[in-house]
Amino acid sequence: MLKVQAQDIHLADGAADKQAAIRLVAGQMADAGLVAAGYVDGMLRREQQTSTYLGNGIAIPHGTTDTRDQVQQTGVRVVHFANGVDWGNGQVAHVVIGIAAQSDEHLGILRQLTHVLGDESLAPKLKACRDAAELAALLNGGQSAQPLLFGEETLLLDFPARDRVSLQAAAAGLLHNARCPGHGGPGRIDWPDSGAPGARPLVPLLGPGCQAYLRGPGAAGPVPEPGR
Repeated sequence: MLKVQAQDIHLADGAADKQAAIRLVAGQMADAGLVAAGYVDGMLRREQQTSTYLGNGIAIPHGTTDTRDQVQQTGVRVVHFANGVDWGNGQVAHVVIGIAAQSDEHLGILRQLTHVLGDESLAPKLKACRDAAELAALLNGGQSAQPLLFGEETLLLDFPARDRVSLQAAAAGLLHNARCPGHGGPGRIDWPDSGAPGARPLVPLLGPGCQAYLRGPGAAGPVPEPGR
């Protein structure tokens, strides 16, 4: 399983804006031989299309379909910004993760990130972290207060939905079938409007200890596949 290692992490003070932050992490990826130099252009175009901010101070900029052929090998590079980077709409990113994947190898890291994104108590730890090994442990879920169910039983790809209600109903069905709630069912499906202040357009939180992810035609997937 692909995991974040201490050597994958670069500690920085800050960046002028999110475009500069993306260029820095893309440069780290290129220097490591993960992507070709032109991959950064796809990352910047993707960011113009939709924000890659996930929540808890984490952003995962990634390329577009036409730059996927510039991925040279699977891997990750992480840049931690001590002063944070304005990601727009009042969102500040302290951890920017660049993932290079040619198929589905990135799912292991995304699975680990669900632990971090579902635990609000980790946000201040991520912000204050100044040690690469400690940050790697945080991102790999080693210090998460509660486990999150994330696997085949809560992942549904190419769901034929045309509106938000259909996706929400399917997500609730996934949680029910996985017997995830356990104590009264998921409290809510948080799927705020894209671009709204405080919105998490990529990560709907579906209840204590549980998350379900869906991607279907006409709907923005909560976990974007790198290069798509």
